[in-house]
Amino acid sequence: MNIKMTALFAATLFIATGIAGGHAAGTAASMDDDTTPPDVTILSPEEGYIHFAGIQLFRNPFGLTMTMGAFLFKPGVAVAVDNVDHPSELAVTVSLDGKPAVNAYFVPCDNTFEWTGSLGPGFGIYTLTVTAEDTSGNMGSAELQVFYDCILPASG
Repeated sequence: MNIKMTALFAATLFIATGIAGGHAAGTAASMDDDTTPPDVTILSPEEGYIHFAGIQLFRNPFGLTMTMGAFLFKPGVAVAVDNVDHPSELAVTVSLDGKPAVNAYFVPCDNTFEWTGSLGPGFGIYTLTVTAEDTSGNMGSAELQVFYDCILPASG
């Protein structure tokens, strides 16, 4: 009976090792063939709300997203998800109308990316763009039209 248990254990171990080995080889091949860009979502500033220094105040009755005073008290927040890479491996940047971007930093406790301070001086309607690049060089982005009012130089 003990010999049967040993043989069963050895067979189980052999099969498990083969499955795990095949899975690891499949993962390495899929990383080389990765052509899917990360999926990016902007959480804050929230679309259609008025924000002051990063704090969401209330829904704008006119629908326009407004950010005044940059992100001084609360950070801007986005989520970036990739099909291969962990979020901590992604490079995430934030920009207004293609101006030089600031880097967003990864927050591991909730798998988000945050940026603080100013995105540079500006007054008017801009396109806020959050871009994520994975380790294979694929880039995904999300955009949000915002009325932006700030006199501070970029913090990044």
